[in-house]
Amino acid sequence: MKYIDTHAHLWSQEYLEKLEALGSPGTEVAKGIKAGVSAEDLDARFKMMDEAEVSRQVISATPQSPQWGTQEEAEESAAMINELYASLVNQYPDRFLAYGAVSLPYVDLAISQAEALLKRQEFIGIAVPTLIKNEISIDDRRFEPFFEAMNKAQAVIYIYPTGCGANSPMINDF
Repeated sequence: MKYIDTHAHLWSQEYLEKLEALGSPGTEVAKGIKAGVSAEDLDARFKMMDEAEVSRQVISATPQSPQWGTQEEAEESAAMINELYASLVNQYPDRFLAYGAVSLPYVDLAISQAEALLKRQEFIGIAVPTLIKNEISIDDRRFEPFFEAMNKAQAVIYIYPTGCGANSPMINDF
């Protein structure tokens, strides 16, 4: 097999329920796409990967990013999904790589989370959505310190297009 899928959704039911309780929209759709971690879901995923000649997937939390609730709640959500990803990468190293999840809009927290994740072998970069809390574009100046820190760290940043036109004023007109 020779392909790597860099756009792979995967969440636990518990993670999606936590986000839903914190006010995240879209979790019902996420629950319905069979991107779970049950043995049945993983077997179906691996079969589909084999049929498509995909050897590995890079999993990411986007668009169900840990950005909802208070800073502490967002931090707990990020820890939950990142530990799940680390576990899956370690359990299936020939199948999964992962982008780490950070708690933007909390910039200082997101920087410290990203710096810690980038030191771990399980994470090849950081994933962020184009829209934070469904209203703030990632091109907002308040996020510049985050991107400056990621640039300094020479991090790979996977920017996930959230919604139609990525719901981003940068590209909606196009």
